This record gives sequence, C-alpha cells and structure tokens, in this order.
Amino acid sequence: FFCDKEYVKEQEYKLFWDELGKGVSKDGVYQRVKKDGSLLYIQAVYAPVTDETGRVVKVVKMATDVTDQQTMLEAIQETAISLSGASTELTATATVMTETSDKTREESQLAADIAAEVSTGVQVVATNIEEMVASIKEISRSTNESSMMAKMTLEKAQLSNATVSQLGVSSQEIG
Repeated sequence: FFCDKEYVKEQEYKLFWDELGKGVSKDGVYQRVKKDGSLLYIQAVYAPVTDETGRVVKVVKMATDVTDQQTMLEAIQETAISLSGASTELTATATVMTETSDKTREESQLAADIAAEVSTGVQVVATNIEEMVASIKEISRSTNESSMMAKMTLEKAQLSNATVSQLGVSSQEIG
C-alpha cells in the first residue's frame, strides 16, 4: 500500500519525514491507497532506528489494518453531525412552538377578557330589559286603569246627560 499521490506533495508529508529523520517517533491512524486504488486505514507506529552515532539509518513501521474501525468511526461522526443538525433544528422548532404557545396564551387571555366584558355588557342589557319590561307592565296597568276610569266617566257622563235630559223634560211638564 502507498500514500495518496496528492498527499505526498503536501508540506505535512515532508514535515512527517523530516521529524522521523530527526529521530522523532510517529504514531496514529493513516490513510493509504491499495494497489487496486481502494482506501486503506492503518494504525501505525513509525520508529526511527539510529546507529551508534545517533544518526537515523532506517524507519521501522508496525501497522495494523483498521479500515473497518475507521469506516465505522467516520459513519459515527457523520451520524453525530447529522444528529447535531437535527438537534439544532429541533431546538429551533421548540423555540418557535414556545413562542407560538406564549402568543396563543396571550390571545386566549385577551379573548377571555373580551368575553368577560361582553358578558358584563349582556348582563347590563338584560337588567335594563327587565326594568323596561317592568316599566311596560306598569304603563300597561296604568293604561288599563285609565281606560276603566274613562269608561266609568263616560257611563257617569251618559247617566248625567240622561238625568239632565229627564230634568229638562220634567221642567217642561211642570212648567
């Protein structure tokens, strides 16, 4: 297996080998390319070997194929990023729902206050109608009484007229 052709051109790759040349060991997970072009991940330790003067004469590499683990790790990271995005969206949705709930509560309170005012107005109108009905009944009673008095007065006037007429006839007979 080999390093990616583009990676070999990067400063990071040069720095990696410069540090190994200075006797600094390296370990980690590295991406490599198989002969067929597919990707391979290795967990590796690069250990510089020095001669008796301390000069690096070779680098020994011990590596294990961790492609499956790395693939799982990348899938987990992608899932975590996706879940983080979903969590952010969920938080935004919850915030909107809270704001909507608050607005609905305020509007409900306003509607309840208006309903209370309307109820008070209806009660006032009902009381006024009751008073008006009582007044109409009183006027009706008074009108009936007045009508009866007028009938009685008419009857008395007719009786008086008949009496006066009788007196007139009697007066003519007498004299």
